[in-house]
Amino acid sequence: MHKQRSIIRSLVPLAALSAFAASSSANEAATSKPGVDNQILVELKIPDIKFPAGNKPLECRKFRVRILDLKPGKEVGIHSHENRPGALSIAGGEGMTVHAYNYAPVDVPFGGSYKGYNDIVHYAVNLSQTETLSIMTSDLLDDGTECNGKTYPQYTPLMDGLVKENHPFYANAPQTLEEDEVNHEYFRTLLQDIKIPAGKSPLAERSLRVRKVTLAPSASVGVQDYANRPTYIMNFEGKIEVSQLGANEVSKLNAKEAANLINAGQVNIRNAGDDEASYFVIELWDPKDTTII
Repeated sequence: MHKQRSIIRSLVPLAALSAFAASSSANEAATSKPGVDNQILVELKIPDIKFPAGNKPLECRKFRVRILDLKPGKEVGIHSHENRPGALSIAGGEGMTVHAYNYAPVDVPFGGSYKGYNDIVHYAVNLSQTETLSIMTSDLLDDGTECNGKTYPQYTPLMDGLVKENHPFYANAPQTLEEDEVNHEYFRTLLQDIKIPAGKSPLAERSLRVRKVTLAPSASVGVQDYANRPTYIMNFEGKIEVSQLGANEVSKLNAKEAANLINAGQVNIRNAGDDEASYFVIELWDPKDTTII
């Protein structure tokens, strides 16, 4: 079990696909302000997630964020996300091409994201021969631990069928080589431990959403209440300052550094550098909350 920390510093040196979303004006969130570009990249509606029969239920899972670094020119081997739906976002490098069973290949650039529910078996290729690729995974994980005294199976019927058949997609796909990958764990929070304010939407009615916020120099999103917003922040460009006012905690994040704002209160995020800064917001979003940045 990885110890939780509210701030993680970067370690210098996936994950799912049903629809890719790059930044676009059509994906802007409901609220914005001068100097702040707020874009919704992907949204997975939790009511639409169907775990394989018998697998761990939602409330026993963990809301996780990690970064997987892939060496230049290398591949993430074929694997299944039937039991861990989530989003992938590119936090470093040029980008990747994702090859998923029954889907057309998709290029995901730096700062982009894509999502997948429970029908994803795929592999990915680093688009650069010279740069390390940093893939941020945000998912609803069964890490094999007990819940309520029970250990659940981790069925992956689609992957199992491809292996049994020796389907060409599986047979011709690259296999994972551990020496090509480095895994950096940031946060994992048991969903049962997330405190939802009275009268707000339960987790089962929410969405796992990834947004990209870009701040002009000296810009700030302003003080916001995170009590109903279970959120991780992952900075990926420039420098930002995250101020948790109730906890009297101020932290500056460089690229690939993160903050845990689950069960937080009043928070302000501002650009702490001289250049533009961009960060991912990974949140369990209440669809009734339409005024957030």
